Amino acid sequence: MQFNTAGHNLMLDALSNLTVALFTGPDFTLNEVTGGTYARQSITFATAANSSRDSSSQPEFDIPAGTTVSHAALYAGTTRVAEGVLPAAESFNAAGRYTFSDADLSLTAA
Repeated sequence: MQFNTAGHNLMLDALSNLTVALFTGPDFTLNEVTGGTYARQSITFATAANSSRDSSSQPEFDIPAGTTVSHAALYAGTTRVAEGVLPAAESFNAAGRYTFSDADLSLTAA
């Protein structure tokens, strides 16, 4: 049996209290940004529709100098539930702020 759209929406809406982490490379166990006042940030999402859920907030991060941000992951507590490559890597020669502008979650049938 495959889940239908209503099932997908229920599963997506069950994800709550999510945080975003930023990474300097594709290894999601070793490459999380560190230093300065960097910290994971909370993110909120609109209610799921059509097997998708779109972020409704834009968390901001303090990034230390000498860091290139290229990947991100979503966490529910300490469990990584989604990950991916950012649309464009951003390098910080000096300390600065990074705005995580969009996250889209979706489920599809196998």
